[in-house]
Amino acid sequence: MAEYYTDKIFDGTAFPEPPAGEFDSCTFRNCNWSNKILNQNVYTDCQFLDCDLSNIHVMDTTFSDSVFTRCKMMGVRFDECNSYLFSVSFHECRLDLSSFFNRRMKRTPIQSCSLKECDFSSADLSETAFHECDLEGAVFENSILEKCDFQTAGKYIIDPERNRLKNAIFSAHNLEGLLMKYHIRVKR
Repeated sequence: MAEYYTDKIFDGTAFPEPPAGEFDSCTFRNCNWSNKILNQNVYTDCQFLDCDLSNIHVMDTTFSDSVFTRCKMMGVRFDECNSYLFSVSFHECRLDLSSFFNRRMKRTPIQSCSLKECDFSSADLSETAFHECDLEGAVFENSILEKCDFQTAGKYIIDPERNRLKNAIFSAHNLEGLLMKYHIRVKR
């Protein structure tokens, strides 16, 4: 039977290995769990602060209302997480090479993050705001991007014919990412 933790603070110096179990309203600080296994854990209303979670294994892991701040999370397969109640937000995180394939992420707050070469194929990102995010090499294929806010995002390439973009918001200075496939140059 899995352990149950509530309102507990986990500091990386005291917890070099991720504990297994169910976590409710817990805080994880300075944890270096790169390449560790978090499979089947449940995180509800949890905060992750200044953690290195690169390449963590999250098969059937539940993240519900989980907040990640200043975390390094390169290569995480969020597409393998439990999809039931999946709800996250990212602030000042490095998520390069992570996968959100087929993930439902409506209204997800993503602020000041590096999302280089992330896979958002077939993801529902409706009403998500990519504030000050670097989307260089990110893959958007059959993605639902309706009402998304890309005004301050940069370096994205999005094919309007292969994604749903109704009412998405873009700034005039970043239109090249929408026109790339047409080999059109936009002069300023």
